[in-house]
Amino acid sequence: LQKLEEVLDPSELIGLCVERVQKDKSMSVLNEALNYVTEEDTKQALTLTQALLTEPGTRLYPLIASVYAKDASESYFKFFVDAFKEKVFIGYDQVNMLNYFTIYLTKQRQTKR
Repeated sequence: LQKLEEVLDPSELIGLCVERVQKDKSMSVLNEALNYVTEEDTKQALTLTQALLTEPGTRLYPLIASVYAKDASESYFKFFVDAFKEKVFIGYDQVNMLNYFTIYLTKQRQTKR
């Protein structure tokens, strides 16, 4: 993405990243693209996560959790609770989910002060 940032307008790069999130199956591509969109346009990233929630399994949950943790809206608390109650996370995904939930809760606490 760093090389693309040198030659593309930010809106073009966001469009490219949105396309990659919608069409790519590679976790590293999805991660980089969604992280970029989240940094530049959180609303659009939140829209993208809705489609990712329909994917089977839990491999995309940490990516979704990262967006929700950044936005920290109270409405995403249910996502985290349901994820931990109903889903099984293996290995590093467990750590990632706990990390993003901690970030989310910390932001919730900060906004209520």
